[in-house]
Amino acid sequence: MRRIVAFVLASLLAVACGPTRAERAEAVRAARAAIGTPAAELGTLAEAARAAIVNVRLNGPQDPNVWADRVEAAAEGPVAALAETLAHANLVDLVGTFEEVAAAQEHWQRARAAAADLLVSADAQLDELRRVLSWDVRLRELTDAWQEPGSRQAQLDRFEEIAEQADLLGATIAAAAPTTCPQQRERRLAAARFVADSSRELREHIAEFRGTTFDERRIELADDPTGLGRPLNALDAEDEPCWLDAAGIDTGPLLDALGALQSSLNPADL
Repeated sequence: MRRIVAFVLASLLAVACGPTRAERAEAVRAARAAIGTPAAELGTLAEAARAAIVNVRLNGPQDPNVWADRVEAAAEGPVAALAETLAHANLVDLVGTFEEVAAAQEHWQRARAAAADLLVSADAQLDELRRVLSWDVRLRELTDAWQEPGSRQAQLDRFEEIAEQADLLGATIAAAAPTTCPQQRERRLAAARFVADSSRELREHIAEFRGTTFDERRIELADDPTGLGRPLNALDAEDEPCWLDAAGIDTGPLLDALGALQSSLNPADL
């Protein structure tokens, strides 16, 4: 059941001059007591959730499996805590006839709406990272398979399979929705095509009995398996200006609403 903190004071007044200053002050104090802790928690957890999303998006480790674990830690930690706090905050409303209480309720509604918007953006960014990292994990699996030993025929078969799987991964990436910063998806598409082409190149060296060339090329590819010159996580970190502008991970509207809420419950004349 929705918990409503009600301040019904005007109906109790029996004098023509209206409510007294003491009654108004008591209503404001009661409003502060009811909403102070939920408001403070909402602001603190929103900042924590934003920091976690920014960190996991722009400071990912090179190993995509470790990166994926950090995404889930952000989802299950500060983002989940913000969602739980917002759910509790939605159970607290202010109802009263005093101007300060009515204004506070309006700002409180804006703050909760801003927190909800932030959560939507956070969840969207986490889902996008999960999708991108699923591609990275698959790329890692395919390039790790380059190093597996085996007979000549086993290697011929394996490199043909790697090339086909890289083609399928490239098709999946090409058909996927664009990422917030398009270059993030474009890098993975280029990497998948590079892995497919390199696998066919390695297979050809085996087929033509060019063992030394095969070994040398495989060593080169171990240093740059995606053909992009640097690890994907390092390149993604350079998306910071684009991503911060487009991701919607912004606590500004929430903090502005909470600031206005605080001001409305701390009038200068009380």
